[in-house]
Amino acid sequence: MKILITGSSGFLAKNLIAHLQDRNIIDYELFNRSHSIDHLKNCIKKCSLIFHFAAANRPSQEIGFHQDNVQLSKIIADEVSSKSDQTKVIISSSIQAGLDNPYGNSKLQAEQQFESAFLNTHHQLVIYRLKNLFGKWSKPNYNSVIATFCDNVLRNVRLDIHDSDKVLDIIYIDDLVENLMQHLELPLNDPGNLEIVSYAETIGRLASIIQSFKDSKVVDSVGDGLMRALYATYLSHKQPDDFSYPLISHDDERGRFVELLQTKISGQFSFFTAKPGITRGGHYHHSKSEKFFVLNGEAEFKFKHIISKESFSINVSGVNPEVVETIPGWAHDITNTGKDELIVALWANEIFDKEKPDTFYKDLQ
Repeated sequence: MKILITGSSGFLAKNLIAHLQDRNIIDYELFNRSHSIDHLKNCIKKCSLIFHFAAANRPSQEIGFHQDNVQLSKIIADEVSSKSDQTKVIISSSIQAGLDNPYGNSKLQAEQQFESAFLNTHHQLVIYRLKNLFGKWSKPNYNSVIATFCDNVLRNVRLDIHDSDKVLDIIYIDDLVENLMQHLELPLNDPGNLEIVSYAETIGRLASIIQSFKDSKVVDSVGDGLMRALYATYLSHKQPDDFSYPLISHDDERGRFVELLQTKISGQFSFFTAKPGITRGGHYHHSKSEKFFVLNGEAEFKFKHIISKESFSINVSGVNPEVVETIPGWAHDITNTGKDELIVALWANEIFDKEKPDTFYKDLQ
């Protein structure tokens, strides 16, 4: 099955093409503004699956809506309808289709071009009436208000919000593309399942979330759902100069301590070093817990119960991966027992608070 993608230089098409390449699918034809209509017609003749994404969102003149959304759709619809072999055409329309504005009217007319041309034919039409779409490679001040927010926050430009309580229905690009990919496996006469994960959120809340990403050293819950999608979109708008940022290193005669990352609900990540023979720690926590992982060197972890005085030790080497946990009510310290610098990664279940450190010094001797 050969594939044609129109609007191939656009936001949606770029993401679909990337996912096709992930699957080593490279047998597809592309059409964009740089190509001729003859090229388009030749591609249609060769292809049985067409993703029609070419459209005008913000043309310089209103006539552009008709030219790019209606007239181009008519050319494609007429060309497909004249084919003898079955073809499935998937078009990206909009929830604005039919609204009384130039864009909405043009999207509805584009749909009607295909519906009329395919009437009483064996060709399959699949219409995606998309909500507000966002994700990587979306253009600020063009595709999405989310893209605009991301770009402005990164450039320290004030966000211009007219109605913070307005609710947007939004779709993440990867969720849409995952749905589109089903058509590679389905028969040409099967329209598939058009339900896509979507989110409803106020403009003010979206702006607040994106602004919170500015502090790279503190990360919110960005592992799933809308937060994951917004965070990925925000990061995709970074320029190469922003791909890294410095950390503060606290150095003394023992070694160094560096906080890597803080999270709003899952504690913080750090690492520290110790020179040969140096002992670090020597304290206990009432509630705080920690996980230590030796990356390099050899260490002895000593523990002593603050009430029963029971004590024991654990010897760990960076050669053999092992996590050592601290337990509330047990004092602990760590000694570099090797000849090389000791490097230890550390996770604590809470962010360090100087006002409530939950750290009480205790000699383990």
